[in-house]
Amino acid sequence: LQAASYMPDYYLHLRRHRRGSHLVLDAWRRQLRDRFELEEAGGGGILLLTLLDEADESSTAPLTGHERAAACARALAQCRADGPLADAFGGSGGSGSGGTSWLDADPSLMRFCKRKGFLRSHGPLHRPSEARSLWRRLLMSARPPVEELRAYFGEPVALYFEWMHCYSCWLGPPAVFGLLLWLASLRSGVSVDNNPYLSLYAVGLSVWGFTFLKLWHRRETELAHAWGTLGLVRLASKLRPEFWGHKRISPVTGELEIHYPRWRRRLKQTCSGIATVAMLLVALAYTVCSLNLQGMVEPVHRFNYTNPFHIAVLAAQAGPGRVFDRTCAWRATLAAVLHSAGVFVLNRLLFRRVAEALTKWENHPTVAEHESALVLKRYCLEAFDYYAAPLYLAFYELDVLALRSALFTLFVADCLRRLATELVLPYCLLLAQDRARRLRDAAAKKADADQQPPQQQQQQPALQEGDAVDSIQDARADNCVTDKTLLAEVSSDKYEQFDDYLEMCIQHGYILLFASSFPLASLLAIVTNAVETRSDAYKLCFVTRRPVAPAGGARQSAAWQSVLAAQTCLAALTNAVIICVSSEQLAAWLPALYDSVIADAAPEAIIAAGMGRYVVAAAFIIEHLILLAGALIYLSISDVPASVRVALDRRLFLAETAAAAAGDAGVKKTN
Repeated sequence: LQAASYMPDYYLHLRRHRRGSHLVLDAWRRQLRDRFELEEAGGGGILLLTLLDEADESSTAPLTGHERAAACARALAQCRADGPLADAFGGSGGSGSGGTSWLDADPSLMRFCKRKGFLRSHGPLHRPSEARSLWRRLLMSARPPVEELRAYFGEPVALYFEWMHCYSCWLGPPAVFGLLLWLASLRSGVSVDNNPYLSLYAVGLSVWGFTFLKLWHRRETELAHAWGTLGLVRLASKLRPEFWGHKRISPVTGELEIHYPRWRRRLKQTCSGIATVAMLLVALAYTVCSLNLQGMVEPVHRFNYTNPFHIAVLAAQAGPGRVFDRTCAWRATLAAVLHSAGVFVLNRLLFRRVAEALTKWENHPTVAEHESALVLKRYCLEAFDYYAAPLYLAFYELDVLALRSALFTLFVADCLRRLATELVLPYCLLLAQDRARRLRDAAAKKADADQQPPQQQQQQPALQEGDAVDSIQDARADNCVTDKTLLAEVSSDKYEQFDDYLEMCIQHGYILLFASSFPLASLLAIVTNAVETRSDAYKLCFVTRRPVAPAGGARQSAAWQSVLAAQTCLAALTNAVIICVSSEQLAAWLPALYDSVIADAAPEAIIAAGMGRYVVAAAFIIEHLILLAGALIYLSISDVPASVRVALDRRLFLAETAAAAAGDAGVKKTN
């Protein structure tokens, strides 16, 4: 493919050396040639699609990049595996025990290619000038350009950046109050353990969590209405390519369909639950070992009984002069950083793969069900891994000072880890790949110059699909397309929005679940979110492939909304227990319930004899007051803004008026 002055709208990266690959390529060509300008690249393994301009009388505005990509995706979804391809593969059978042929019940060519392994990747191609312009806007603007993001990447990416912006803005008031509390504690000499105003801050922040979720839902509805996707259910009925089962006649439609018994899926989900619990035990064991190395597990509990979580061999490493000496600041910090790194490795190398394998094994029929099951498993595994150490310190050791120290280290280390793994590491790998390619090309040219005849020395070696490619920045330097730029594009990593949402949910949990012991979390989150937004933008524009936006995607996944709501409700319980039991914050307000004793040469408030029931009652009341406030917020604030409600009512009125007018015209014509 010679350099061209245009960029194709879409590409299909196919496997060329599989049985029947020529039939697959012919099927794509036959069904797409009427709507697209087709061109092959990469030695025939990449099919480029350029949408033919069609007159649209309803709109004079040109299609945006996302709209052109969406039109390509819709056309690809309509292609069918028929003709010679159906003759060759119609009886090959499907995966699984049923041996079902997909071409009988689902003749989709796209799903056939994915299931049979013919399709490496597909999606829209980056447009260099637009990507650079969008990156500059995101870098310099305090508010992300939502409409430009939607026009280039689609609704899901624009919605994610708008959610990040709203989330960071709403963290402003808690950040201000948290900073004031921290400064006041420095001046007065109180700590997070006995600061009475931290209890009020925690209650207010818990109520803030309900308010944020409700107002974000209103903003999401407003955007969905503005983008014309209100009422569309994203991915609700889209069948997964990997779904398999038995052929049967549908009792609803009377047509042939793929059926998988519900009881089998329920049985597999039960087994998956058992496996998930086993993984949680692995996370707990790692947390206990790590806390022992950090010297946070004492051999005898504060209530004078042997601590079952104490491991003497590991705890000795935190002693004076040892590897993780607690009295040495940098060694203690090293132990905490290693804990955070170990959590990341466990999540990426073990828990993520286990969750994906179990969810795939459950064989969910639709993309939405598969996504919800995966969110539940990955969140439970990774959130427990992140929160296990703080929960242990807060509710077993009852050590709020150690909890505050652990939260600060985990929070900062996690932010630095995200920046390194999502931006710095991919960029360094691309530079190393580019350098290796240049050295290899130089060596190849030198060898060719020594071996080839003079008339052939000017010929360039053919670019092979498996060769290393230029860096993404070099490949997108100009608005042109060549084999090199295409291979650089299709060989880059796929953008995973799932991980971005999961990381923000973990951060949301740090802020809410431990609000009464870490008031600076909101301020740190605002700073790190500003960096996170720009690193995500750089990753989208220059590091990963341009994502394929699903139709009707202007709604946040219900699974993530459920996760945020569950964390907000759970925060009422965790903060109530920290206020009343783990710390001395309630003792400043109700001193009659506590006795003052001397522990480690310092006064300490413990629950007085016979007063435990009243402390539990106080925690119960605080928790239920927070939940009651959240319920009132949900009932008093509408999900639909007034402007959207008026627009919907107006649209309904016009539709009813038009229907009545059409009916009257029909009656008059009949008469």
